[in-house]
Amino acid sequence: MIETTQMTISVPDTLSSLLDKWVTIQEREQFVMDALLERLLLLEQSEVVAETAGSWKDQDYPHLINDEAIEQWITDLRSGLSYA
Repeated sequence: MIETTQMTISVPDTLSSLLDKWVTIQEREQFVMDALLERLLLLEQSEVVAETAGSWKDQDYPHLINDEAIEQWITDLRSGLSYA
């Protein structure tokens, strides 16, 4: 079984009303956990994007220089051709 920690949070009345409108009491805990996890994963993803910004160099991928080239690369990839 997963260890858990009980948390108490306060939310604005408008947010509480929306939660009441769309989520049953029985579903509320799972809904809040899912929403929290989704938001935390987005934060983590944003951090990774920021850390890797600038790592793509156009000169390293001349076969992907424009939209048409990318479409051709996808077509070739799907047909089994390799650029390695």
